[in-house]
Amino acid sequence: MSEIYPFLPAAVEVFRVGSKTDMILRKDIKRQEQTDDEGKKYTVYACDERQQRVDGVLTAEEVQTDFDKWWDYAPPTPVPVPEEKKLEDRVKELENQNATMADQLTSTQMALCDVYEQVLSVTSTATE
Repeated sequence: MSEIYPFLPAAVEVFRVGSKTDMILRKDIKRQEQTDDEGKKYTVYACDERQQRVDGVLTAEEVQTDFDKWWDYAPPTPVPVPEEKKLEDRVKELENQNATMADQLTSTQMALCDVYEQVLSVTSTATE
């Protein structure tokens, strides 16, 4: 993101936030002359800026040493946590699964009975 300052900003600023570090990184800092509505000239500093919070405590020197790494840093994508289901909903799901499995078992048992009857009819016909 491009930013403009009325003063020369530091390339790296860090702020400790508990066990984390907020960092402001600036690159391509360029001095520019601007003119106000009354024709007066003044100096500003334009730069690309990135702000982020990272785990751990870092110093400005540590960040400056690995500036490009921190500039390109992208935090890991958090793993979505499934929404907690109510106990009643979980019980309903299990009851539905149980009913489905019971239906499947009954269908399987009926199919086995049909096969058994066919085997009996074939063997009884063969012995007659």
